Amino acid sequence: MQSNNKLSETLIALIGIWLVVSPIPDFVATIFAYSTTDFGESGNQMRFIPIIHLSTKLLCGLGLIFTRSKIVSILSLDISTPSDTRNLLSASVFLLGVYFILNGCVAFGQFYATAQSDSLSDPYLFWQGTFSTASGVIVGIMSSRLGKFWWLLKRS
Repeated sequence: MQSNNKLSETLIALIGIWLVVSPIPDFVATIFAYSTTDFGESGNQMRFIPIIHLSTKLLCGLGLIFTRSKIVSILSLDISTPSDTRNLLSASVFLLGVYFILNGCVAFGQFYATAQSDSLSDPYLFWQGTFSTASGVIVGIMSSRLGKFWWLLKRS
């Protein structure tokens, strides 16, 4: 790994670390709160939701950490020149797309975990998952183009 594009890779790794560490306090608090509450027959489904949330964030965070150099090369960031605003913008917008996809996966998980119970099922979660995932994919794909657009705006 060359040190020229280290800033973009560091940004991606930092977001990956944040995704791994940030859900742990909420997960522990939720487990304690759910263990003292009786949800009746839907209790197992309610306890499954924080596990979906935690596992999705952990997988996404670890994926970002271990594939950060490949992500930088996929975004077509120029490794032969030092990182500049264009490269950081592309990496940041890509991470925003990953965040949208992650939120969509969590919403889908919550929807399907509560789908068996009529009183807990919420179609909002399905549509939130659909639009969040679609937005994340579009933003992720367009991130390298946005960096080039920013460069053209800065140049003129």
